[in-house]
Order: sequence, then C-alpha cells, then structure tokens
Amino acid sequence: MKERELMKSLLKLGGSAIIAASFLFAGSASAYPDIPCTEAGQQTTTPLASGYNLWYCDGESWVFLLQYYCDSRGNCIPL
Repeated sequence: MKERELMKSLLKLGGSAIIAASFLFAGSASAYPDIPCTEAGQQTTTPLASGYNLWYCDGESWVFLLQYYCDSRGNCIPL
C-alpha cells in the first residue's frame, strides 16, 4: 500500500522536479555517458539513485532521450 502511495506522490511532483532531484542525488559523474558515441542509433544508459537515463548517439555526440524511475521491485517507468 505504501508503495502505491509513494508512486502517486512522485507522479504528482512533476517530471522536472524528479529530474532535478535525480541529478542532485546521482552526482555529475553518472549524468553523462562515459563511453564513446561512435555510431548513429547507438544507445546507452547511465545509472541514477532511483533509476537511469537513456541516451541516444546521433553519430557525433550523446543526446538525452528518456529518464526512468525504478521502484524497489525493479519496475521502471519513463518520466
């Protein structure tokens, strides 16, 4: 029951507040991929305290695509 209430309150906070909080807790080291972007269409993830970021390679540099929030059971939803 508490997990459901937590999810509802997190969704009410809004995407931008969650993204800002995730970057604060995750630190700058995990905010950007540390592997080279070598091929257009390549994707990678970077971990966050409560989920991960999904990145897309445009052939020259990494482009932020989506952020996912994951609960304690491993269920992840895009924000």
